[in-house]
Amino acid sequence: RWKSRPEPPPDAFLTPKFHTIRIMIPTYKEPLDVVGPTIQEVTHMDVPQGIEIHVYVLDDGRRKYMEDYVLGLKTKQHVYIHYMGRPKLEGVPHHAKAGNINHTLRFIYDHGKTEGEACVIFDADFMPRRNYLLRV
Repeated sequence: RWKSRPEPPPDAFLTPKFHTIRIMIPTYKEPLDVVGPTIQEVTHMDVPQGIEIHVYVLDDGRRKYMEDYVLGLKTKQHVYIHYMGRPKLEGVPHHAKAGNINHTLRFIYDHGKTEGEACVIFDADFMPRRNYLLRV
């Protein structure tokens, strides 16, 4: 039988548990009209005080129009957006979105310094609630 947890106290989310949150949005052939609204929602989420947000758009196809769109976006304070285009190497398995995520994780965490950081992955067509980061 399922038991519901009690609702947390109102001040439970006031003290941040992280100093950096890295949000990844992997894409695999999704058009800009699908990915664009997700990027907009993610970059406009409520940011907990004292936390930096890094949003990575992981483009599996190295599409120039996607890169131009992402790098042309304006974000609010403490929110940074990055475009990650992964090259396709002949003879190397590509693994679509999973390969895209692995490539970016190796790029971000090359030195293994992850203390005080969180990593969140949203699908290209997912629309998170504005208060998602405040509730994590």
